[in-house]
Amino acid sequence: MVRYLLEVAGSVREARAALDRIPVAMAYNLTMTDATGEAGTAFVAPGRAPEHSPAPVATNHRGRTPEDPDHARRFRSVERHRHLGDLLKRSLEPDEVAEAFLLPPLHSRSYSEGFGTLYTAVYRPLEGRVDYRWPGKTWTRTFDAPDETTDVELRQG
Repeated sequence: MVRYLLEVAGSVREARAALDRIPVAMAYNLTMTDATGEAGTAFVAPGRAPEHSPAPVATNHRGRTPEDPDHARRFRSVERHRHLGDLLKRSLEPDEVAEAFLLPPLHSRSYSEGFGTLYTAVYRPLEGRVDYRWPGKTWTRTFDAPDETTDVELRQG
């Protein structure tokens, strides 16, 4: 879905309009920004109209207050949301933010508990590329990159 939005939408406003007409198979929280600096989050789920928020961050709950506090505690959703907000206040460079995503509380290795970070994606739409990041490894892809794969070993934390 993210790649599709990057290909058809030139702004957050256009991405919101696309999400309003695209059926989805799973629930997603999609936080977006564009070249003008406009940002927002869309909460999408099967059979539901998307909810759009001006919030520039999202974790595993919608809005400011989790609907399911036990779920939020299990996935440290509120803590991670607060951490993201703190990162935004620091006006970090994109690569500094990406590094923060490779560290707790944003990065999790709780795979046996059903909640581990598979990768962090750094989308660079003006360059037409995405960097998939793991601790100690980055794999860069472009829209015209040849089909290739990379191996990654995920370790329980």
